[in-house]
Amino acid sequence: MCRKLCWALGLSLVAMTLVASPVLGQQGRGRGGFNRTQSLVSLAGNETVQKEIGLTDASKVTALAGEYREALQQELSGVDFQGLRDLPEAERAAKMRELTAKSEAAAKKVNESFEPKLKEALTADQFKRLGEIKIQANGIAALLDAAVVKELGLSDEQQKKITEVRTESDRARNELMAGLRGGGGNNQEAMSKIRELAAQSLTKATDMLDAGQKDKFTALKGKPFDVSQLGGRGGGRGKTKN
Repeated sequence: MCRKLCWALGLSLVAMTLVASPVLGQQGRGRGGFNRTQSLVSLAGNETVQKEIGLTDASKVTALAGEYREALQQELSGVDFQGLRDLPEAERAAKMRELTAKSEAAAKKVNESFEPKLKEALTADQFKRLGEIKIQANGIAALLDAAVVKELGLSDEQQKKITEVRTESDRARNELMAGLRGGGGNNQEAMSKIRELAAQSLTKATDMLDAGQKDKFTALKGKPFDVSQLGGRGGGRGKTKN
């Protein structure tokens, strides 16, 4: 029984670190710094973020976040991470890559549809601050975002090295999750180590920037925001209104 539960937990954590995370973020389970990506819409649905950007009437944005969540869940309905547990070990990695690609494509489609609506619902300053929070919440993934890459003027070599750091961090994170799937390890301890890995990977990636790029990246992040407030097990108590 324990083995099955731990396996299910491990798979849910894998899905959380992929693009299904905007859905979880909408439900108040989002955590910054887990080498996954937060969307603008999922962040906008968080009460703590709404306060930070100065949103006095959140009804329209909250409703939009709900629509976004439903649309993303619909797009992801055919992506079954649970089925991975029934596959032989040799086939599991390839299937994971396939499911990840499908999830990313689904998230991209939904984000492109909803972000213009979100921009219309916010003031220019609110949208700008939301983008700053997104960069902080996404950690090393933010440095691989197309808009950030362009703004910082990252070279192909820099992007390659940053990707390598992220890949290594993902590998280490997945090893921790594998321990949970196998019934070993402590959940809270694993989450703590994953947060440490995320912080270390961001530090390594930032060290690859030159002085000017570091200054620009700092400016893009805006004033510091405590991403632990985004909520989740082991995180803060931020939540999203339903």
